[in-house]
Amino acid sequence: NKKKQKEEKFSMVILARGSPEEANRWPRITQPVLKRPRHVHCHLCCPDGHMQHAVITARQHGRDLYRCARV
Repeated sequence: NKKKQKEEKFSMVILARGSPEEANRWPRITQPVLKRPRHVHCHLCCPDGHMQHAVITARQHGRDLYRCARV
């Protein structure tokens, strides 16, 4: 039995107001966000080129950021 490889196709568009220097300082999400009870895992590519794994919770990061990350 040959198993078919799963292929995910996606595209990314980033829009921002302001100067280009301000837009370059935000990290980009590189993998689908993992939603877990009371926290969210995000894999980010930072402006300096380093990869970072962030765990976002409502208690540590605020309810607004937590809800935005879950959506």
